[in-house]
Amino acid sequence: MTAILTSIKNLHEAKIIRDMAIDIIDVKNVDDGALGFVGINEAKRIHKYLGHKTLSITMGDYINPALDECIQNASFVDKIGYKFIKVGLFDNSSLKYHQEFLNKMTFTKAEPVCVLFADKTFNFENLRKVIEIGYKAVMIDTCLKINKTVELLSYEKLMSFVSYCEERNVICGISGSVTIQDLSCLIKIHPNFIGLRGQLCTSQRRRSKLDRQQVSIVLREFDYALNNSNSGRTLSNVSLYSKSTSES
Repeated sequence: MTAILTSIKNLHEAKIIRDMAIDIIDVKNVDDGALGFVGINEAKRIHKYLGHKTLSITMGDYINPALDECIQNASFVDKIGYKFIKVGLFDNSSLKYHQEFLNKMTFTKAEPVCVLFADKTFNFENLRKVIEIGYKAVMIDTCLKINKTVELLSYEKLMSFVSYCEERNVICGISGSVTIQDLSCLIKIHPNFIGLRGQLCTSQRRRSKLDRQQVSIVLREFDYALNNSNSGRTLSNVSLYSKSTSES
């Protein structure tokens, strides 16, 4: 069954959503690029507060994740108990650095996730290569937050992405400006998780301000779409800004 991933940026937001039924809570500095790292101290505080939850964390916009700084940070968040560690393929020529990153790391608790960007590095050749070098989890996101993943990649391509990963026992996720209206179609292709951020905020223009009421609406909509995935119906009338775009 498809899980929902929601992104938070600090301990304050962790407190907002602590008691909510979120499958994966993603810790990300949303004000610092596509995969901003919140820093060691904030990562530690959030994990201490939400350690009973399934947590993922983004490691920063490193072209080369094998740099000492990234390795040290990744090793730390792995050690304290984050379930997923997300690193991005920001350039087609960076595969060698990801190989080096995987070779240097000794993961004890976390699963490394390679993020391919729909507006930058996603193609099936790169997907094949990141799996070949050792990634057991891959997700699609957007880098520039201008277009939605579902606008950049066809439904057929997304379905092929999920199928390709399933055939190889690779965890797969889809994110990238996902809106409430996208949920029904995305759930039908059965990714392991769907990620959201912007749709959880006070408006699509203010990704920096998480809103508990909007999170509740999205969770309710997600559950409805999950339970009615064959009908294609959604509860669009409950959305605070159901016709808008959002970012993840």
